[in-house]
Amino acid sequence: MNILLIGSRKTTNFLGEQLLKGKVDKISFVDNSVYNYLNWDIAHSEKVNFFSGNIQEINTLIKSGLDDADIVIVDSGDDTSNLFIGQKAKINFDTIIFVILEDLSVSEVFESIGLKILNSHDLKVKKILNEIEKF
Repeated sequence: MNILLIGSRKTTNFLGEQLLKGKVDKISFVDNSVYNYLNWDIAHSEKVNFFSGNIQEINTLIKSGLDDADIVIVDSGDDTSNLFIGQKAKINFDTIIFVILEDLSVSEVFESIGLKILNSHDLKVKKILNEIEKF
């Protein structure tokens, strides 16, 4: 199980820590700068890799492991960017894409195109763990 986490907010750090406890082979994080990850405890895990580049560019996502990712989780900062990156990351139909949103008013539209929406105010790690269990 390979997971790509896009962004370096507190939620991605939290999710990485929780997911690392499960049956995960590799977690790759990508954001505009690797400096955002320097003080994270999980930086010392052999299962974790960090990448940097323009996260809105597909080449950056591919170099960070998008092609090998079973699950992609996007929390880049704002809802518009998260949804844009989530759609761009949907290059493989087998990949499950989670997008973390502040405003859930557009969630139905994006769920209809195959994105799974997580509420940033009520983050349900169990929803991701349930998808991991299916593999």
